[in-house]
Amino acid sequence: MSPPLLDIPQALELRAREVLAPLLGEGNLAYPNIVFTPTPGVPWARLDCLPARTSPAGAGVDSHTRRPGVFQVLLFHPLGEGTAGSLTVAQALCDAFKRGTRLERNDTVVSIHSASVGPALRDEPWWATPVSISWLVHSLD
Repeated sequence: MSPPLLDIPQALELRAREVLAPLLGEGNLAYPNIVFTPTPGVPWARLDCLPARTSPAGAGVDSHTRRPGVFQVLLFHPLGEGTAGSLTVAQALCDAFKRGTRLERNDTVVSIHSASVGPALRDEPWWATPVSISWLVHSLD
């Protein structure tokens, strides 16, 4: 049995890569704890899996563990080029992570609860657009 803490980010990153690589290029995706230097003027994305506090899914000691979290994708586009590029990529992510989507990795099933675009912000020299994907896993520990 593979550990859910490894399977969860792998399942989410795989789906995101399927969507983002054709739009931004495989080399323009930044993953946690991997050295990445963006190319000036070229759009890119940072992917972060943020697990939240676990809890029992039931009252018994043998119940499943409820593992919620957020998959945060921050889209970076050059300043001064408008919002159409970032919003097009954000919409593609939201479409790929629709509510009810189930992503499987080994014995782990990641259920998507929502995908939403947050307010964009200026992060010199980039325009950063956050996409937050809420997920949940039930696992036996």
